[in-house]
Amino acid sequence: MLGLILIKSLKSFLFVLVFSLFLSVTPQAAKAQSTCDDSIHVSPALTDFTGPYQRLQWSPNPNDPVYIEYPDYTGGLYPNGANVRPPTHEAAGVAIASQIQPLDHLGNPDPNGQIGMLAIGMSNTKQEFDTFMRLFDEPSDPYSSQVNPQLKVVDGALGGGVLEIWSNPNHQSYPTYWQYLDDQLVLANLDPDQVQIVWIKITEMDYLAAFPDNILRYEGRIKTLIKAEVHDRFPNAKIVYLSSRTRAHAYHIGNLNPEPYAFETGFGVRAVIEDQLNGTDLN
Repeated sequence: MLGLILIKSLKSFLFVLVFSLFLSVTPQAAKAQSTCDDSIHVSPALTDFTGPYQRLQWSPNPNDPVYIEYPDYTGGLYPNGANVRPPTHEAAGVAIASQIQPLDHLGNPDPNGQIGMLAIGMSNTKQEFDTFMRLFDEPSDPYSSQVNPQLKVVDGALGGGVLEIWSNPNHQSYPTYWQYLDDQLVLANLDPDQVQIVWIKITEMDYLAAFPDNILRYEGRIKTLIKAEVHDRFPNAKIVYLSSRTRAHAYHIGNLNPEPYAFETGFGVRAVIEDQLNGTDLN
């Protein structure tokens, strides 16, 4: 699940907008995981099932799975299973995005300035953004001529950069990761006041086993990262692309956020969007 968060230039306002790379197809069963021999494979994206969500519980016999149903959690990118942005929400987002323009090192409009785009996250984020940067710099790409020449992209993601580090100033690794990001900006000759676009793809290492407690905490940490870090560190940020964790495709195997937690981060991303749609947060 990939989301788009738009942050209005006024420091007191955050605007959240979500979209998906997956096209909507005929809704499938609500079971979000199904069994196989030695692991549990997961369902299609949230766009592709209606719900209610049926969470696979741990079972010693993979041929005898146990599901618990959660009626309050269904498919769709928006409330009531919808995959289409509300028109007023989209219009507000487009208006905010249209404010992006080149800025000087003090954050003032400057036709000779730069538009900064930054990635924040973990190893998956870094690997994927590094690939994006190579394509971005490839003159043979058929879309290269459409890229604004004043757009500068910076990869601030770093392996091991999970949500509890980036969002918590009291975490022992917090200074290390933010210093790394700051160093990447310096190397790119880009000032924080020039950053207007941010991509965040992130998960938790200390995920909670219980659902939906895990998603509620994940949602809260994402909001903290946006409001207390991105919002304050990059005062001119207007767009944040927000991605849920890469699908793990294995159930309770390893400690790097396996299924079903990896799948369920999509609920957390959606919850951030829903809260703003309801006017309860990020407004």
